[in-house]
Amino acid sequence: MIPSSQGPTTLSLPDRLTPPDDTPQSSVVVSVSTAFYPGAHSPLENLIFSSQDSVYFYVHSSIFSGDAKYAFRPILSAPLSDPRYEVNMVHIHETSEILNIIFHAIYNMSCLKNSPSFGTIVTAIERMQFYEIGPKEYMAPSTPLHELLLHHMPRHPLEVYTLAAHYDLYDIARATSAHLLSLSLSSISDEMAIRMGPVYLKRLLNLHGNRTSALKYAVMIPPMLHPPTDSCTYNDQGKLSRAWVLVAAYLVWDSQPSLSVYSLEAAFRPLQDELSCPQCQDILARRVREAAQEWAGVKYTI
Repeated sequence: MIPSSQGPTTLSLPDRLTPPDDTPQSSVVVSVSTAFYPGAHSPLENLIFSSQDSVYFYVHSSIFSGDAKYAFRPILSAPLSDPRYEVNMVHIHETSEILNIIFHAIYNMSCLKNSPSFGTIVTAIERMQFYEIGPKEYMAPSTPLHELLLHHMPRHPLEVYTLAAHYDLYDIARATSAHLLSLSLSSISDEMAIRMGPVYLKRLLNLHGNRTSALKYAVMIPPMLHPPTDSCTYNDQGKLSRAWVLVAAYLVWDSQPSLSVYSLEAAFRPLQDELSCPQCQDILARRVREAAQEWAGVKYTI
């Protein structure tokens, strides 16, 4: 019985790779992947891979087609379709965690249940590229690897954006950029900037710059004046205009591109408490709504 928990399990299996002789077939105890064990996928698997930590993965040679046509070519002397690999185990000098992610990607299966760390995922993707298993195609929208990266996006937004930029995965980069609005751009290291490349680095810089400019434009104009009355002269209304300008300057100077609509409205709310003129109160309320609506409509992704 194969358990469904994460990681390998130990099984007593016939050693099919031992040449037949006159003695009864021996048995050996091996560690086998809980996702890629004998009979896990129909038809019966015809290849066995072993990892650096001695975990066996039973897979089909037929999966190595399309974007995986040349899989593992840098370390093999022949394509995986060669019959020699059906009688000889293929040893890959990678941990079982890495191979688990790679084979899940090739089989279009999710390994989210195994809870791989983000660092392990990044390493697996890099190794896929080394082994000529086109990682970009396996990270396309709606693929399990795409969803796995999005799962880690809230906790590792800059790292996910950097990876997406490196492989030109626009959908992932765009979704992740919304989580980078509070990022201090100075925290982007030279190494990250180089890995992103100029196109995606510029897109991120432009996102921050455009939102900062849009915020300034949304709040720069103070509430309009109304005809003076005995209780509210132009001089009285000028106090509101000056107070608005001060709050607007604070927002533009101190706020980040991640400023929420609620925070924008809250910044101007104290001005209402200082007004006794009903007309000024109405005009201020309308102006705050206009600024909030304009800010809400500003693009928040690359």
